Amino acid sequence: MTNLKVVQGPKTLIVEKNKREEYHLSIREYQGYRLLNCHVWYKADDGQMRPGKNDLSVRVEKARDVLAAMNEVLSDAGF
Repeated sequence: MTNLKVVQGPKTLIVEKNKREEYHLSIREYQGYRLLNCHVWYKADDGQMRPGKNDLSVRVEKARDVLAAMNEVLSDAGF
């Protein structure tokens, strides 16, 4: 992975999406469920990074199944 950063607090890995956006990946808890969360952050007009509206949350129990499905889709597409 390129452009991977780790931030303080609960471990969050950051992957550049493009020049104005980043993916923030972390494990969070919501209503008693542990979730793998991938949230898109964007650079606001003032230059600060802020959370956007787009995210994907998967219960950790299903995360490996989702990852396997993503790998299969990528493989079928030639990546």
